[in-house]
Amino acid sequence: MFAFSSYAVILLSLSRLGLCSSNSPKRAPENWGESPSDSRCSGLLPLMQALQQNVFNEKCGSMVHKALRATFHDSIAYSQSQSTGAADGSLFAFSEVELTYRANGGLREYVATMKPYAEHYGISSGDLLYFAAAVGLTNCVGGPRLDVFIGRPAAVGPSPDGMIPGPTQSVDAILARMADAGFSASELVALMASHSVAASDNIDPTIPETPIDSTPGCFDSQFYIETSLKGTTFPGTGNNAERGEVESPSKRQIRMKSDFELARDPRTSCQWQSYATDHSRMQADFKMAMTKLMTLGQNMGDLINCSDVIPQPESLKSTMKPHFSADHSIDDVDQSCPNSPFPDLPSESKDDIPGKQDGGSDDRQNW
Repeated sequence: MFAFSSYAVILLSLSRLGLCSSNSPKRAPENWGESPSDSRCSGLLPLMQALQQNVFNEKCGSMVHKALRATFHDSIAYSQSQSTGAADGSLFAFSEVELTYRANGGLREYVATMKPYAEHYGISSGDLLYFAAAVGLTNCVGGPRLDVFIGRPAAVGPSPDGMIPGPTQSVDAILARMADAGFSASELVALMASHSVAASDNIDPTIPETPIDSTPGCFDSQFYIETSLKGTTFPGTGNNAERGEVESPSKRQIRMKSDFELARDPRTSCQWQSYATDHSRMQADFKMAMTKLMTLGQNMGDLINCSDVIPQPESLKSTMKPHFSADHSIDDVDQSCPNSPFPDLPSESKDDIPGKQDGGSDDRQNW
């Protein structure tokens, strides 16, 4: 969410503390979707198979993140005060306009890849955009099963520019924009879980495909934990304040100013902290907020619920526990929630990191 783009498949191995890999065994094609209870949803099954084979390659990688990012960038132009925008697929239908907006940088390849599927499968741009996000997230270990609704009418025009919150904006500005779209601070914190499977190449162009947390192939709580750590370094040049970069706790991940400040603001910090050890709540809250996001400006009575075609993503394994990295502990946390202390989590053992067993440098490959 906000302004960042592509990434590749993570090459980290699973450790005893549960570092997450996106290289899960592939499902057989017949397990890519469920038979729908409503026959009007049946046409989504061949589309799902095509997306998995040709776009996502059944991986929680670059195209999945772009699919999630596209849902936010398409729908968040919805404004109650200005009567603009909707979850209508205008990002696809009017891409020649909306892809010129700075906030949509990095989405051109994804949009170009996706647009032909709308005509080929007889589906509206809006239905395609939001269905693709639900399909893609099934590839991310620990992700929720998102709801799917079809029947959106064609978008009638492009969304206005300047409506998408960005990493350089203040918390006040972000919360105000989200409130105008109908979202509370709590719902914003829930939506930020999409950053658990995210990476950036726009904030520091010298280090493309840099993850935002240490487990970008997995929908887990490490994003909320690691954004709460003190920043000490930059993974690249460090000269990118104008793009919204602030110091990160690790050379292996990039940090956005908006994430940093949301983790510490009294209006959001306690819920942010709570997700560190409550993955089930994080899942449920994200799913609920995403259903709202994916149907903004639509008449729900006109839509068909096709959620049962979406398969259940793989659950987090019991070894995938919330943790600090080997170089961090509770002492490195910026305690921000005034109501309760940050949980004292275990630290990852250096024995679990290739290259660090003998005091060497961490040679885990980047994205």
